[in-house]
Amino acid sequence: MSSQQENEFDLKMKQNQSAVTILDDILDKYENEMIDSQSSLSIAIYEYFSIRDIASQNNTLYEQYLLSANTWERLMQYGIDRQEFNEVDISAVFDLIVFSYQGVRMYSKLMPMDKETPSRIVKEIRKILVRSDCDGDNL
Repeated sequence: MSSQQENEFDLKMKQNQSAVTILDDILDKYENEMIDSQSSLSIAIYEYFSIRDIASQNNTLYEQYLLSANTWERLMQYGIDRQEFNEVDISAVFDLIVFSYQGVRMYSKLMPMDKETPSRIVKEIRKILVRSDCDGDNL
């Protein structure tokens, strides 16, 4: 999935698409995935990578985190360079995105999750990134 997202981001940036459009597309997917707790593997992934023998080996989960961080960094820098995104601490915003997403995915398996929670998260992430003079009515 990380590789697919990376390819999707790269293709859209090479096509000179708006950073806001690319962001809106991925945030829409993230919101839908956060709402769909039934297809989440978050707990199984957590349990698997919590096993001592697995945790002490090369951690593919961490490698995916780094790959995703690199992909998001390129998108955010692309948006900043195009003056569509605010100047932000890219690493901090990525952590906000990934850990909010994963947190909702995991907690939605453990307790009832208000469907508005993912929507509120996505709107705030978008507000942090998108410059007010580049903001459309997409979200």
